[in-house]
Amino acid sequence: MDYRYIAGYHRILKMIDSCYSMGPFDRSEEVITAMRDFILSYGRPLPHNHRQKTFPNGTLVIEDLQRSRDGGQYHCVAENNRSRTARRDVSLNIMAPPIVEPFSFASALSEGKRATVTCVVSSGDLPIRISWMKDGQPLPDDLRGSISTVNEFTSTLSFSSVSQIHNGNYTCIASNPVASRNHTATMIVKVPPKWRTEPSDKSVVMGQPVMFDCQANGYPDPVIRWKKSSEGSKTQFQVIISNENVQILENGSLIIKEASKEDSGHYMCQATNDVGSGLSTVVYLKVHGMYT
Repeated sequence: MDYRYIAGYHRILKMIDSCYSMGPFDRSEEVITAMRDFILSYGRPLPHNHRQKTFPNGTLVIEDLQRSRDGGQYHCVAENNRSRTARRDVSLNIMAPPIVEPFSFASALSEGKRATVTCVVSSGDLPIRISWMKDGQPLPDDLRGSISTVNEFTSTLSFSSVSQIHNGNYTCIASNPVASRNHTATMIVKVPPKWRTEPSDKSVVMGQPVMFDCQANGYPDPVIRWKKSSEGSKTQFQVIISNENVQILENGSLIIKEASKEDSGHYMCQATNDVGSGLSTVVYLKVHGMYT
């Protein structure tokens, strides 16, 4: 019988089935559980240090497994009340779990740049299998990532051109026959604002509502600000502060509930997120007089 365990872990080696139930005992013969020994392959009875404990029910406990001292062949010997004995050999194979070295993406990634990270398993017994995930799921095809196996303990994940869809948590998972370990790094790609809905000129009858839509994508999320030209100027703008009649909605839209002649003029929508110079566009609102 072969057992595999992780070096350095507390493990209980349950030899009950190996020792208690083994022949050549007949079912009519009573097995005396106290008459059992665990013997190392070189013939030294156990226990022989503080990490090893044996119990009458056929259990051997070894704490803090050490490959050089605990690995190897063990023999379980049982004797019944008729002085008949039986023996079973057990192989204890102690393996080291994978250790994944920390890695990280470049901190100044922007749209269109290349990105590469390397996952190195610095220790652990072979064979080692390395896989990658994004946000806890297999890598989506639309990311167009390239995975290169450098050797049996090193894997590289590369992207030739990153964008906002690449933002997220990337995990390298290393597994061998006894354990699985991982490390996660976050990719942040800064993307300048791009129009999702660019506002356009409007006209409205006095006293009627009017709304300008203004939305932009980017990372971090762009902040939308509205400004209105100063009277008689097309270059000087002042920030609009929401009031009972004029409101800036959470989605960036500007709404005027009851348009008046004073609301006529040029309006500027700005989208900024500290990436690049941002976006802005100027539109004109024409307010018509009411027909009588």
